[in-house]
Amino acid sequence: MKVLTLNVRGIRQHRKQRMLGSLLASLQVDIAFLQETHFSSLQEAKNFAVRVGVKGHFSCGTSRSRGVAILVTPRFRGTVLRHSFDFEGRLVSVDVAINGRDRRLVSIYAPTDYQERNDFLRRVDPYLLGKRDVVLGGDFNCVVDEQYDRAGGTSRNQPWKSKELRRLLRARDLADAWNLIHGLTPGFTFSSQDRHVRLDRFYVSKSLSCGVQDCAVVQVGTSVQFFTDHRAVVLDLQDPVGFGPQPAPWRLNPSLLNDDRVVQDVQAYLESRIHEVTSLEWWDSVKDGARRILRKWGKELVAERRRDIHLLQVGLRGLLECGLGSREEATAYKELQAELSALLWRRARGWSLDASRPAHMRSAGPVQAALSEVQRSTPVRLERLVREDGTLATTLDDLVLTCGSHYATLFARESVDPSLWEEVCRQYEGLTSDQSSDLDLDVSVHELFQAARSMRKGKSPGPDGLPVEFYLRFWDILGPALRGVFLDAVERGTLPASSRRGYVKLLCKDGARADELSAWRPITLLNVDYKLFAKVLQQRVAQISTLIVSPAQACAVPERGIQQHLAALRDIFYWVADRQARAYIVSFDQEAAFDRVDHGFLFHVLHRAGFGERFQQFVRVLYTGAESQVLVNGRPSLAFDVTRGVRQGCPLSPTLYVLVFEAVVRMLSNQCAVPRLPVPGSHKFATVFAYADDLTVCLPTPHATAQVLNCLDKYSRASGAKLNERKCAFMAIGDNFPYSDAYGIPVRQSCRILGIEFHRTGPLTSNWRHALQDMSARIQAVSALDLDLRERAAVVSRHLCSPLWYFGTAFQPATATARRANRLTYQFFWNGRPERVQRALMMRPPQLGGWRFPDVRLFCAALGLSALFSVLRDATHISHHLALFFAGTYIQDFGGAFDIGRPHTERLMTFYRLMRKYAVLLRRHLPDVDFTTWSVRELYEALCEASFPVQAGPRPHDRSLVVSPFLEGSRVDILWQRSHEVLPVRARLHSFGLSRWDSCVTCGAVETHQHAFFDCINAAAMWRKVADLYQLPAVALDTTQFLDPVPVPERKRPAFVLLVAEVTFQLWCARTRAVYGAQPATLVDLLCACRIALRARLQDELRSFGLVNFRKRWKHHWNVFVLASGHIITKL
Repeated sequence: MKVLTLNVRGIRQHRKQRMLGSLLASLQVDIAFLQETHFSSLQEAKNFAVRVGVKGHFSCGTSRSRGVAILVTPRFRGTVLRHSFDFEGRLVSVDVAINGRDRRLVSIYAPTDYQERNDFLRRVDPYLLGKRDVVLGGDFNCVVDEQYDRAGGTSRNQPWKSKELRRLLRARDLADAWNLIHGLTPGFTFSSQDRHVRLDRFYVSKSLSCGVQDCAVVQVGTSVQFFTDHRAVVLDLQDPVGFGPQPAPWRLNPSLLNDDRVVQDVQAYLESRIHEVTSLEWWDSVKDGARRILRKWGKELVAERRRDIHLLQVGLRGLLECGLGSREEATAYKELQAELSALLWRRARGWSLDASRPAHMRSAGPVQAALSEVQRSTPVRLERLVREDGTLATTLDDLVLTCGSHYATLFARESVDPSLWEEVCRQYEGLTSDQSSDLDLDVSVHELFQAARSMRKGKSPGPDGLPVEFYLRFWDILGPALRGVFLDAVERGTLPASSRRGYVKLLCKDGARADELSAWRPITLLNVDYKLFAKVLQQRVAQISTLIVSPAQACAVPERGIQQHLAALRDIFYWVADRQARAYIVSFDQEAAFDRVDHGFLFHVLHRAGFGERFQQFVRVLYTGAESQVLVNGRPSLAFDVTRGVRQGCPLSPTLYVLVFEAVVRMLSNQCAVPRLPVPGSHKFATVFAYADDLTVCLPTPHATAQVLNCLDKYSRASGAKLNERKCAFMAIGDNFPYSDAYGIPVRQSCRILGIEFHRTGPLTSNWRHALQDMSARIQAVSALDLDLRERAAVVSRHLCSPLWYFGTAFQPATATARRANRLTYQFFWNGRPERVQRALMMRPPQLGGWRFPDVRLFCAALGLSALFSVLRDATHISHHLALFFAGTYIQDFGGAFDIGRPHTERLMTFYRLMRKYAVLLRRHLPDVDFTTWSVRELYEALCEASFPVQAGPRPHDRSLVVSPFLEGSRVDILWQRSHEVLPVRARLHSFGLSRWDSCVTCGAVETHQHAFFDCINAAAMWRKVADLYQLPAVALDTTQFLDPVPVPERKRPAFVLLVAEVTFQLWCARTRAVYGAQPATLVDLLCACRIALRARLQDELRSFGLVNFRKRWKHHWNVFVLASGHIITKL
């Protein structure tokens, strides 16, 4: 496919049109992007397309400016699916199908003005979102890198660089087609006097980058007949084999379940089938019928929404062609534009329930929604694979065949030695009949419901495409039926055919080795009905797991965590250093541990552990007849049987693996043949630390490694496990081991244990350096996202700092490390601008005006204290005895009682010295409070209060409504900064010497925060309007600034808060426009802007929630707006 982009500087003249047709024919172009067509009406544009002999899609401008088009020539062998456009003559997009794959072509003409260009590029986002690959081209009127894309002239009058364009390219993962072919070689497309700039460009999705064959700049000519000061850019794009989105298996869009018509149709169908005999075949038939109905409704609703978009576009075009002569017409145009923008965003995100809504409307809340978007990084695509024979697989067919063959072999049973099963499991202490009796009970409807409620919403469903939201919506019908199906499955020994199959999705663990299958983790996507049954079994085993799983294992056991193992390892290093002793650590890595578990050995373990025959039958049903297909770039492989392994993606699989691995853990912990490391102050031994498939063994002599390897060899021959010898490591603590290997295991000076790099003298400081590097990389990745302050605060705590938090549970950062991390987080929060609010205020909870922003030093202290208190409460783990030894006489500061007869160290090690410091600080701040059971958040808030005490004074305002979850982020940003009085009003800027004037642009008075938002003529009039709506004498200043107090009843509070936030936001926007040269807004302008914004938001909620749910949500707020014939009418 050849695509051309050219700024034609007007194409209304017939002679230029004919010459353009000749140009397209001579270059053999399939698609042409044109800018500055200067068509002012759609009919004129259509006549041009007929005259040139092409099919055209247009966004019209005026007869002297703007106008863009995408022309489809007869050479094009694909199919045009649909098109969309803006109403400023700057953007048109066309969806096409080529070789069965969808592409989105977007032609743009960006404004030359810097501010207008940034605003326009922000509006391009919804046209680029979605699952389709994108080809974005046109005249951008800016550059990304001035060093290579511009030469000569000066940028004094024209800022060529565009930060917004860089953000857009990073956020949508687009690559510059010119750079892919020519590197940094200049390819200027615009010249004027001594200026040369590359303004015309193509960007393609990264998945299309390998299909770019050529990208050339073509001199069109500067004759009088066809004058243009731009050169054309021609992109030769071939369909890359094996890349691009494949037709994905069907999955239910949960937003369909908000439509009453859909619910009634599906419910009627289910009720008509529920009286039949429940069996495995019946269940598959019922699901197939429900899927057919849901697919039909999905197509109908998408068609309805497309019709809505088309009608809005027709209405907007009609208003434009008639002219916007009156204020009413201008208002109607803006209202339709706002409604269309919301619909375009919803379409761009696939009409999904949560992703399509603005942040304030998402069920998970704006914070969780932002975290989901941040963590939804572009997946690494499987582009090529190195086969076992060294050859490369590059085509999609070869990739699917290679992956399918590999995982079919991996999940196929291999021979094991059953004669070793009893020897390996000899140390198992089984459950008594009383302890295991509840495990054998039949599954109840209540258990299934609790399992469904505990499952996270929005997760990828299995092959049947039905998510957990479907089951919860129709639980009254499906719950009892599911129980009957499971009982029938247990009796027949197999699940329904649809429930036995799963999709294996590959997730890349190491991008540097993406061409090796060992660098990909197989996660099986299973149907929800399967997962419900497995979840019930997992929840049952969780209740008794502490009885059969030793403290040496911390995975899949309630009230145990990896922090206990980290604490024990840290203290072992302390103990060796304190006593100048010697110890040896061996770290073992298992190859595909979950996928190699032999099923025969698994059921022998369950029998040996005391699980009854009925429970074993439950588990056997899950794995009888199991099948899988590998998804490679969206295409499934042939199905293959799963005859070994526990499926990663099944709720029960971590528990089953822990039970299997317990056999070798007990062998190493209890066999006298394996020397063990004594724990000071107890009769216990520090031998084994296991977390999932991560095994670490501590030994007093290096020769004990032979006995450990002997135990692991027996376990491997019995269970099918296999050591990855290349990744195993032997390390001496407090000793220089003179050999290069220990019984075949490489000797290391440092090794990675439980995700932390340890040197033979202790944990490496490079852990913090790597964490900071990881943090910087994450900041770089998320900086392209358009996040508000509320979302930024959440992203900092839960995403950017997460590498630091993991280390912080067992080790404390140095002061310099904490300072640097804080500097990075605050720079990200304020987007590189100066900090406006004191850090001590930022750390406070939202009700006190903060964001609960993490101070790295104090938050790591809270994590360390919480982990230490947890260790001191759990006397079964060896970390408890080590903690008592190292806390010594200071144990009372941590809430414990000192035993004079217990051995203890004479000096506090670094970690315990710091924890004592913070514990004493809390004890002084809260002398009569037991904080040893507090959560990390409670400890952090207490440490912040103790470190930065709040000054005594009147009761502070409760500002929790300022950051209400149902408010849009842009409104929250203004409200929060207004509450702290840190917005750049003129009086504030003048006091800093940043503004020549301190007067209000509307009335001339000194512009303080109170004046701008409350005392100014327009502001006072707006608040009077709000007071009249609620029949109030006035709206208080504190209410407008802090939303406290709220002078309306609780049931009417949401609409009042929404109204105050919108008025505040529009006041600030109008003031900012006036400062930058626009005409000061009148009261009518402000009222109109508020009405448009409120109506657009409420109309979008009406579409999302449906009429019934919308009425329930807003039933007490009809004094603010009314619903008439499906349309919102505001009373403001």
